[in-house]
Amino acid sequence: MRPPQGMILLDTEFAKSIGFTSDKFTEWSYLYYHGDILWISLIATVKPRNGDFRAMMENIIKEGYTFRIPTPLGRMSKICIKQGWRLSHDKDCAFYTNEVLA
Repeated sequence: MRPPQGMILLDTEFAKSIGFTSDKFTEWSYLYYHGDILWISLIATVKPRNGDFRAMMENIIKEGYTFRIPTPLGRMSKICIKQGWRLSHDKDCAFYTNEVLA
């Protein structure tokens, strides 16, 4: 299932397919799909350190989506490093990604 272009809110059809649901993530969390990139824009888990973010990211990767996590700070940056995701940047921001960059 391809996500719709634009903001992806909790509990929508695509969100449920990857585990992005309101029982796992806070109400102000959202993803954004633009072009062929799934942006992990603003996200916080209801129960930190419970594995919900990792499980969602595993689903995203398993489904073959390219993702970017823009301007990660603090704990998110540590998670990205631990997962082995690549740090890159473009003219707008730094981001972690699973994409192969030239």
